[in-house]
Amino acid sequence: MPGVLYAMRIFLHSVIHDYPPILSYALACRYAWMREAKLASIESLSLNLMTSESRKKLEFASSGAILELLGLHFSRRDLLIAALDNIVQNFQFLNSNYGEPFSINWSDIRSSSSCCAIPAHLRTVLKYRIKEQMEKSPNGQYLRLQEFWDQEEFIRLWEFTCSCSKPIPLVCKERLKSEVLRVLDSLPQSI
Repeated sequence: MPGVLYAMRIFLHSVIHDYPPILSYALACRYAWMREAKLASIESLSLNLMTSESRKKLEFASSGAILELLGLHFSRRDLLIAALDNIVQNFQFLNSNYGEPFSINWSDIRSSSSCCAIPAHLRTVLKYRIKEQMEKSPNGQYLRLQEFWDQEEFIRLWEFTCSCSKPIPLVCKERLKSEVLRVLDSLPQSI
């Protein structure tokens, strides 16, 4: 039987980018093939695990493997939102493997030096949309598109000016996008 398992492992490794990631992950976890499980977990970041199709495929994985994959997906979302809030929290992934907590420095993305703070309700709309997109696709593929940042509901954030300075918008859209993508690229990518 070891010869058959070895052949299955080689086959899985060779098709891991073409085979459904959740099924690859379930198979790799079942036989404790950690390298293949990590690769499949990376591939799974383009999927929403909450769809009925994904849930059906997750039935082939053990509960421990499912929890680990869900942990990866949800921690990416939560860490990105925490970075937007500039909150340092003790998430499971914030250990020596990942170094410093993830953080977005809002003062770096301001267009002007102003005494005004960015209103919380404007940031909340942005955070909600980012959270929504990270739940659909934890790799953040839609956040990388300019289309996301140009949504009509963000216009008030991009146009907000402080009353105590020149009428220059307080938030630079491109700097904020760049910071969000920097944090996104530094988030954990596999189990």
